Amino acid sequence: MKKSLFYLFMWLFFSGLSMNVAAVVDVPDFRSVPWNERTYRTLLSSDFGEVTVNVRSQGNGEVKSILIETLGEKMLVPLEKLIGIEQLGGPDLAIANEGSENEELRVFFEYGAPIRVQADSSSDWVRQVLTIVINHNGKIEVAKKIPDKK
Repeated sequence: MKKSLFYLFMWLFFSGLSMNVAAVVDVPDFRSVPWNERTYRTLLSSDFGEVTVNVRSQGNGEVKSILIETLGEKMLVPLEKLIGIEQLGGPDLAIANEGSENEELRVFFEYGAPIRVQADSSSDWVRQVLTIVINHNGKIEVAKKIPDKK
């Protein structure tokens, strides 16, 4: 019994020692580097077919361009609509009015730092939303919005 307690003590001692040694290892200095270009692709079952969204950013996270390819066309979001857009998240896609003559492809991006929205007695943190709407004629509409708290 004494031998088994001795071995148990030694095992605990050495396993604890090895954990302490592992914890002393330094993490190297590093700097996170932002992506300058990101490309997203998907295939839709509607008339929009394959959709490619290409986002180019500067080193500080400010968006330089958004190019959307669909309906056999390349559509560049007007640069003046991208002023003040930074920290852009990944896109979400939706088809509005599906099957009708007013069918639209909507591309949503959250961007910027979270903003606190107060409603009644509660509050929540939300990000601003950049919405890009493309109709079947290739016309682009762009809107910036702070989501309402519901």
